[in-house]
Amino acid sequence: MLSAFLMLLSSLSVFAQEKSITGKVIDEEGIPIPSVTVSIKGTSTGTVTDFDGMYSILAKAQDTILFSFIGFESQEVLVGDRNIINITLAENTAELEEVVVVGYGTQKRSDVTGSVASVPEELLENLPVTDVTQAIQGTTAGLNITQGSSVPGSSGSIQVRGVNSINGSISPFIVLDGIPFTGTINDINVRDIKSIQVLKDASEVAIYGTRGSNGVILIQTKRGVDGAPQINYRTYTAFEEFANILTPQGPESYAQKYEDYFSQAFPDREQDRILENQSEIDNYNLGRTTNWFEEATQTGIIQEHNLSIRGGNDKVKYFVSGLYLDQEGVIKGYNYKKFTMRSNLDVQITDWLKMGLNAFFANNNFDGGRANLLNATVMSPYSVPLQDNGEYLIFPMAPELLYANPLLGLTTDRYERERTLSGNAFFEIKPQFLEGLSYRMNTSYTLNPYEYRNYEGRAANNNRGIRKHRR
Repeated sequence: MLSAFLMLLSSLSVFAQEKSITGKVIDEEGIPIPSVTVSIKGTSTGTVTDFDGMYSILAKAQDTILFSFIGFESQEVLVGDRNIINITLAENTAELEEVVVVGYGTQKRSDVTGSVASVPEELLENLPVTDVTQAIQGTTAGLNITQGSSVPGSSGSIQVRGVNSINGSISPFIVLDGIPFTGTINDINVRDIKSIQVLKDASEVAIYGTRGSNGVILIQTKRGVDGAPQINYRTYTAFEEFANILTPQGPESYAQKYEDYFSQAFPDREQDRILENQSEIDNYNLGRTTNWFEEATQTGIIQEHNLSIRGGNDKVKYFVSGLYLDQEGVIKGYNYKKFTMRSNLDVQITDWLKMGLNAFFANNNFDGGRANLLNATVMSPYSVPLQDNGEYLIFPMAPELLYANPLLGLTTDRYERERTLSGNAFFEIKPQFLEGLSYRMNTSYTLNPYEYRNYEGRAANNNRGIRKHRR
């Protein structure tokens, strides 16, 4: 019975371990296919095949690997006990008839000579992500997303086919519903997006001039549809933890470290105190210890609520949506709240004249004082965060004044808001006497107010009190 139980535990452990999966992707004629997207289904982990069609990716036995490339049918393969998975992709003639958006209008994908990659609506709707960069990470060959920070509300940097400048901007030019986008990537509600087109080659981005030198990302939001109102409500809750937990030094080993230090620094002297600082000695005698890492961290929680209504008839179509996102980070005080509203209206005035109005508002809230994780990793376990009256100790390792209480930041009044209000209108004319000709005129206005206020008082180890304010 015991051996069977141990064998079960061993098999479960092996089943959950990541392993390197390698292989080659070819077409039906045996020719290697470069730049095939190879991703773990349901995650943002992915890679692309090289010039010889070879790839390598880390996956678990229960993972499903998705192989996709423009013009070919996608394939899904369960990893299982295999370490080498070779794939033959079949051509998808229907996909070549798909209409894609380019800088100067729309074309069939089979007619596009440059490189255009698409991220479909179905993928964007079902991912538990907080911004667009997380949604498109690993979905498109040549599109590099770098998540430089795990702070709630921070966005990754976007690069199309690598770094193209030493001193200038390397971010691609973003066009939202035909209008150059001047807000932050956080302003865009992922659930509002219908499609994303990534233009990579010079022939496709030429219409944008120098602004398209780093590539162009075209984002189209959802529009109204014919028929009765469609009400869609989506919500999800997710939990976050540290990927690698820092294991702090325990009280016993911490005291032993000081004993070892004293014996080496003063070999001719007898150790006269158990620890360096008097507050540490008092807590040692009382048996009081603190795990500062646990004090400064928590289980992160993400909650999202999204409500949309769309409908219309042959004359008027509408799409209205609202989003509320609340994210509490794994470090105490690192919070992010987002509220967005969008309204898209299309009106067919005559057979040859159409107009539309697009408007959205976004409020990004980064309020709240923050704990100091760096200080939490260097504090003595023989120190406590609170005084007897419930207030934070300024220097828990007194008379040591080098490291302040890592929780002092939670006492500060910190206000940080980033808002965007944007609206654009368009008129589209299609003369009846010349089939295929259309003229569209766009006008837009965007307001991006930003405000930051912060006050640090005595409770935060600032006896003079400092107030910061900037817009």
